Amino acid sequence: MDLKTSNREQAILKAIGRLVAGRPIIAESNDLSDQNLWKEANCSKATLYRYKSAADRWRDAKCRAVLSAIDSIQARLASGDRSKVTLPDLLAVAKIEPKAFHNMGDEVHQRWRAVLEQTRNQPSGEVATRGRGEILHAYAAKIFGLTCAIEQRDKLLAKQSVEIAQLKEQIARLSMPRGLRQPYDP
Repeated sequence: MDLKTSNREQAILKAIGRLVAGRPIIAESNDLSDQNLWKEANCSKATLYRYKSAADRWRDAKCRAVLSAIDSIQARLASGDRSKVTLPDLLAVAKIEPKAFHNMGDEVHQRWRAVLEQTRNQPSGEVATRGRGEILHAYAAKIFGLTCAIEQRDKLLAKQSVEIAQLKEQIARLSMPRGLRQPYDP
């Protein structure tokens, strides 16, 4: 292995360490995503997977993050919190992408299924921590905000549709032979 190759691999390994430690220098977040690693290591996906030891360490880091997140969720459940947990909850705690979770081994999936089984008949975390009225109010406010945004969009589209029709009219007039053109009347 030449010096340049080992420097690239070292850069990838250091980037993995920074992301796992939660202290990225270049990446915008410390999520354990492939895109963040490529940014942090200043390399391409192909470069990352060229170095088997670095790629293996990256997969191990994501696996350890998921197992740690499962332990954290199990500790929360053991302390009396019985709210239902979902895969998005796990992914948020582990800071990984769904595809990374789905590519993990059987041990990880078995442990996760055991957690899901513990909370199968419980209300979702949101309902357990906030009252139903509070949640309904928040949803109604969000619907109102989205409705207002759609109305603004519709007004803008109507205005742009009128402008498009005027431009098409002008194009049609200008594409007629000179003798058949009508005088322009805005």
